Amino acid sequence: MEQNGVKIKRDIVISSFNTIDYYEFGKDFYQMPDAHSCWEMVYVDKGEIIANYDGIGHTLAQGQAVFHKPGISHSHISNKLVSNNMLVISFASDSESLNFFIRKIFTLSKASVKILSLFLEECKSTFGDISGKDGNPKKLTVKNTAEGSLQLMECYFVEFLYSLIRSDSSRSLLRTSNSRE
Repeated sequence: MEQNGVKIKRDIVISSFNTIDYYEFGKDFYQMPDAHSCWEMVYVDKGEIIANYDGIGHTLAQGQAVFHKPGISHSHISNKLVSNNMLVISFASDSESLNFFIRKIFTLSKASVKILSLFLEECKSTFGDISGKDGNPKKLTVKNTAEGSLQLMECYFVEFLYSLIRSDSSRSLLRTSNSRE
């Protein structure tokens, strides 16, 4: 018997998670500019940070996220007024659909936060403690290999990314005349 089905097109594929760290920083935190070969998402869980992207600072408030494309110089600093907590996820992907996230700051909806929470629950179950220390990412080491844990992490994260695309609750960052893109 021949079966016809609808082929699944995978526009976003995450090939690896490089770091997943939750940081609690004081109001004087400063990160030196950095560029690396993977994507990075920074989510402000509490307080406020300034994300420097191509040398220009953009304020991110609680509930907002920004993505840094591979190879782009960026840094994060506290605003000197309040402490902050932030989640940093670096991941590898060659998916062209991720270009949607370049130069945008997102305000997460309740639904997006819920999906991100499911992702984090699976991360903690898989890797254990994800608390970052001193702004230095730690190497991910699998602690629990529950059936499908890494694939579930990818599924939740891809669902999270699509929730941002569908809501498009973003504001664009201004392009600078010396932009490298």
